[in-house]
Amino acid sequence: MGSDSKCPFAPKMNKAASANSYWWPDNINLKILNQQGANNPDPSFNYKEAFRELDVEMVKRDVNKMLTTSQDWWPADWGHYGPFMIRM
Repeated sequence: MGSDSKCPFAPKMNKAASANSYWWPDNINLKILNQQGANNPDPSFNYKEAFRELDVEMVKRDVNKMLTTSQDWWPADWGHYGPFMIRM
């Protein structure tokens, strides 16, 4: 195929995507956080039972209180930390 029959808008060659280390060369190595396996070390622990005992409404209230209680040392945007959590 000659060069005259190719798309004129296509790039001349594919470029590799930039690695995160290019943009953030001094980032923290988080591999140390992944030391444990995915399995619980206590085989007798029952996740389903523990979740059933969880008061989900209380968790929702706690999360709402945390998101809407602005701290002097880090003021919330318009009285709510939700936009900050989304940006993170």
